[in-house]
Amino acid sequence: MSGVDLNYIAHLEDEIALEGLDGITLQALWLRLSLRPNFESCMRLDENSKAFLWELICGDEEIFMYELPTPRENLVIFNRYELMDPELGIVLEPEEQPLDIYPFHQVEDEKEGVRGSCMLYRERIEVTDGVVKKRLKDVEEE
Repeated sequence: MSGVDLNYIAHLEDEIALEGLDGITLQALWLRLSLRPNFESCMRLDENSKAFLWELICGDEEIFMYELPTPRENLVIFNRYELMDPELGIVLEPEEQPLDIYPFHQVEDEKEGVRGSCMLYRERIEVTDGVVKKRLKDVEEE
């Protein structure tokens, strides 16, 4: 596998960080990883590989986990450039777009030195210490 980056924690951190202060659910993480170029050619996402990746996440002290007051809707990937008019070559607007699960909500937390966007920034509860001790299967069931 020459030339293929096998640094799984870097892939995980990239996908988690790209969601900003909103964070990422496991459903969205697995989806994003499955769409990441060359990722599944190195590691097929099955139950064993997900458990392995979960252990990497739990061992990463730079990743924090939060419980939201209500479950977030599943991520649906929407690429508007897949809806092109073949004759005109312009992007068509669909009648319905997937729900925006990351609505813009400005956050400026001067005490923590945090700026960004997160609708539930003040309502979410950090649960990292308790969650990292759990198996992936148990976390997914919760």
